[in-house]
Amino acid sequence: MKSTDRIAMFDRTVQETYEWLDDIQREVEGGDTWPADAYDRPEALQALRGVLHALRDELGVDQNANLAAQFPTLIRGIYFESWNPPNEPIEHGTAEAFLSKIEDAFTGYEEDFDPEWIAPGVLAVLMRRMPEECAKIKKTLPKDLRDLWSRN
Repeated sequence: MKSTDRIAMFDRTVQETYEWLDDIQREVEGGDTWPADAYDRPEALQALRGVLHALRDELGVDQNANLAAQFPTLIRGIYFESWNPPNEPIEHGTAEAFLSKIEDAFTGYEEDFDPEWIAPGVLAVLMRRMPEECAKIKKTLPKDLRDLWSRN
């Protein structure tokens, strides 16, 4: 492998990540409770991070590995950021707890971001980009968490 091949791979994952963030912007910016002009790539990244971390915490180690394998390299790193794999079987949380984790991701922002609008938007992007893996994961979640995938 030439050194320029490694740079091309890095450039590709950055470009793919920007495409994901642009999809999230388009999916989420229409919300009634979304602050006007508040949504750009940094907020899209924070929305993606919040949803991915909330989702990650609902999945077992094997499910996390299978899902993360589908992500662009940069998003895979975000997904596993600060993760401590559980030693015990996962106990699913509630939709309320899931949304609370997303809301926590926006702590310190001046604008109010509505996790009830963010979660379905980001999950819709995940479903479009990785339909087979997301369908498998969605089936394993409790109904109130599955319902978040289809609110938009």
